[in-house]
Amino acid sequence: MKKILLFLLILGNAHFAAAQNSTIEKAERAYDAGKYAAAVPLYEKALKANFDPFTAFELAECYIGMGDHDKATAMFEKLISDYREDLPLVRYDYAVVLKQMGKYEQAVSAFDTFIEEAKTIRGRIKGDAKTLIIKAEEEVKGCELALNDPYQPSENDGFRLATEFPTSKKYFAGTYLPQQKQLWLASVERTGRGAFERFTQNSDTQQWEPYLNTTDGMKNLTSTNQEESAIISPDGNTLYFVRSSLNYPAQLYFSTRKNGRWGRAQVLEDRVNDPYFDNITPALSATGDTLYFSSDRPHGKGGFDIWYSVKNSKGEWKKAINFEEVNSSSDELAPVFDHRTNTMYFTSDGHSNYGGYDIFKYDASRNEVVNLGAPFNTHADDGYLVLTDHQMLWSSKRGQNGYQVYEQTIDQAAVVAQSTIDKIQQINSDQQKLSFNTNLDAKASTEVLTASVSVAAPEESKAPTAPKAPKALNYEEKEKQAEHYYADLEHQQKNKVERIIAVMWLNMYLTLAPELKAKLNEDYHALNQEQKKTIKTLGRYYYAKSFTQRATLAQKEYNFCKENTDKTADQWRRIIIYRAFRHDKEGMAKMSQLDWEYLKSRPEEEVNQMKFIAKNLRSTDKVKVKSKSESSK
Repeated sequence: MKKILLFLLILGNAHFAAAQNSTIEKAERAYDAGKYAAAVPLYEKALKANFDPFTAFELAECYIGMGDHDKATAMFEKLISDYREDLPLVRYDYAVVLKQMGKYEQAVSAFDTFIEEAKTIRGRIKGDAKTLIIKAEEEVKGCELALNDPYQPSENDGFRLATEFPTSKKYFAGTYLPQQKQLWLASVERTGRGAFERFTQNSDTQQWEPYLNTTDGMKNLTSTNQEESAIISPDGNTLYFVRSSLNYPAQLYFSTRKNGRWGRAQVLEDRVNDPYFDNITPALSATGDTLYFSSDRPHGKGGFDIWYSVKNSKGEWKKAINFEEVNSSSDELAPVFDHRTNTMYFTSDGHSNYGGYDIFKYDASRNEVVNLGAPFNTHADDGYLVLTDHQMLWSSKRGQNGYQVYEQTIDQAAVVAQSTIDKIQQINSDQQKLSFNTNLDAKASTEVLTASVSVAAPEESKAPTAPKAPKALNYEEKEKQAEHYYADLEHQQKNKVERIIAVMWLNMYLTLAPELKAKLNEDYHALNQEQKKTIKTLGRYYYAKSFTQRATLAQKEYNFCKENTDKTADQWRRIIIYRAFRHDKEGMAKMSQLDWEYLKSRPEEEVNQMKFIAKNLRSTDKVKVKSKSESSK
């Protein structure tokens, strides 16, 4: 009888473990796809049965994605209190959420505490802690800027919530077509389906009303995918916009208008688009010969950077160049120009912000990046500025209904902007040069904005070709170059590169040795339960969405490989990668096809660099290297 009871107990535990793993895997798939509402109840169920700090961290990120900051802070407080040894950088994420809630004084206190804690961190994660210290110091400046902002928005100042746009949709990424007097907004329904919507302004009520016209070729600009972020050329006959789909990067398209009708949309050439990374939010110079946009491609300064391309004498776009003057280590999006004042506006969650995304202006003549302050910016996400003849419109999450459209008359906006500049100058004086100046050459910066035809044209770029059979690589000569290539990437780009490396490794080995899949599976099932649990957790590295999560899992893998010496670090990583990417039901060889195609398109030299990184990345004998910027100091 005892044996039967013992057998039933073991069987019950096995079923419970299987159900628990199934719940977590479903939650992770929803999280990876950005379906936070679906992920939350699954994570909550899993954590109720067995609390795991890394799973809890992903649940907190889901709460943030859904706008439930109270639950996010409660979860972060538990992790700080009970699991800071597992997640030593988690207080930074907690402070960021406090800032996004408008709790600036609490956020400053949390950032200050984090900075002191981070200074004591040692080991593999020390470099990541230093990076976050710099970010935390910038976040504190933004908090102090917000705390010193005395402005209170009022309709008497020309500020209002544009209530004519229904709250059943979220509106963002707009543009104004001055020739047609039309406002175009990207709208997304609660179901996730979205497209362009067009509006005109009623001259009597000043309200925006839907513009309906089925004869102007608008159907040529719409598809089963998402269209957004349009900009029209100065002559009114060429429209540039973004088209994106669920599984592929967003690309820039254009359409020309003839006889009052928009023609079929065509994708821009690869000298502008990078087909393997997102390309979004286009803008044009006053003369229409310089195209600005945002992209998360490699060799930028942060996640999304603003890039620009100049037309040559033949009317062809040249290779895109990073607009370093405005970019930070975070995201810069949605550039827009006020050609009347030679001012560039853009959206960023970097620089010194009030919380989340803010609207900034870059004044080339003053050589300054300035936060616009209230009423444009709040502790919530604010961005996607649009300039009409008399108004400035933007999208904001400050209300309870997601992104909504707000409006400020331009004449009053000038007054508000000047008060912001005065306020910053006072803070600079009080706090010993709290600088918002980009500290770059003003003359060169002005030329980029006002005389785009005179910008030095880069050499024509050749279309990427598949790499030739790799030559023998002298690792001693290429070591530093490859390490610097990796070290200079922002953490989101590192995830992309490492994902490519994982795909490269799997495709190569599974193609050469199909039996490897069975061997990896066998190796995994031979592990004890604690090792299996750790392997699954470490695989989340390749899906990490935050700097904290990524850095912590890298440290955890380092420790795991050091403690479990029955396999080499490379052997452990093979098992980790195999388990991380096993969601693809079609098998490993077809996994992440887009990333694999990207790898095949790169020059031989870059492929060799990735091979070096794949061999050495995060291994137990990895030597620390400095980025190019650090090395030059």
